[in-house]
Amino acid sequence: GGGGGGDRAWTSLPLPSYLSGPAEMPGANWESGGAIPGEHMPQNGVVAGGCLACFYGAKPNATVGGPEAPAVHCYHTLTKQWLEPLNCTARHKAGGIAAFGNTVFVAGGYDPLDPNNAPTDVVDVFEYVGRDACGVAESSMTQWQRAT
Repeated sequence: GGGGGGDRAWTSLPLPSYLSGPAEMPGANWESGGAIPGEHMPQNGVVAGGCLACFYGAKPNATVGGPEAPAVHCYHTLTKQWLEPLNCTARHKAGGIAAFGNTVFVAGGYDPLDPNNAPTDVVDVFEYVGRDACGVAESSMTQWQRAT
């Protein structure tokens, strides 16, 4: 093929079961999807530290601090493993995600469990404090900290 880049192979990996919704649900609607697609965050996905692909997600009935809490989910592209979720302090449905260097920001949106769908002004910030996310043989969530 063209491009002169040598042989390249694409690999398609499914989301972990805790992030994806059932393939088919009776009576399913667009809100029934998994944690990542169900949050309707435009351009959901950022690169942090050069080799971490991070996404925001929450299951439809997830509550802050509860099981399946709203969180940032990062995939380490070198070890090919999903890291432990980084729990957020607020729901950010339809909010925004950005990264700068080793820092991931999740901001805005609203809490769909709030009866008024009140918007949130919370910005959850996570900073990777290890040497270099890509240079670490086994990336560990103990190397992340909530930025203050």
